[in-house]
Amino acid sequence: MDWDKKTELCRLANNAEDLKGRTDFLTFVVANMDEFDEQAWDMFYTGVDLLPYYIDENLELHKQIYDKSKDLKTDSFRTAIRMGYYENLIKEKE
Repeated sequence: MDWDKKTELCRLANNAEDLKGRTDFLTFVVANMDEFDEQAWDMFYTGVDLLPYYIDENLELHKQIYDKSKDLKTDSFRTAIRMGYYENLIKEKE
């Protein structure tokens, strides 16, 4: 993923303060996740809101993201914790 798209990913994550902002962020992730490298995935997991009611409001987008990212590995302890919690939030909804 190039820097312009990573910059946009950060901008959208930073503006995800309401339903429209969170939906825009997740829609961008789904549209571009085939290009994600480890850094982009780390940026996603850092920026995504991990509150159950935020997961619920865009559950279908989250399921698409989870399906793509569930086999990822990371060297970052912080990101690994967030990935695990994200996985639990999605699996609770299945």
